[in-house]
Amino acid sequence: MRMKTTICQIGNSKGILLPESVLKAIGAHTELEIRVSGRQIILEAAKELRKDWFKNAPAGSASSESEAREWDRLRLDDETDWQWN
Repeated sequence: MRMKTTICQIGNSKGILLPESVLKAIGAHTELEIRVSGRQIILEAAKELRKDWFKNAPAGSASSESEAREWDRLRLDDETDWQWN
């Protein structure tokens, strides 16, 4: 698949619009990983590292559905709230 898109001004930044068909083709849902290699920008579907962590937790346990969703939203690269002992 190959196509052109326009670089747009978004506030103080620049951005591009990606067709939904492109995102579906790579399995991207909410986040992308971006790499630069030479003069190329490489976009990949972000890995869902904590997906289904609580899938087999017993009903009514501390690992509830809402707690599972909270864990899914955490970013591994953001250590601002982490406390190391």
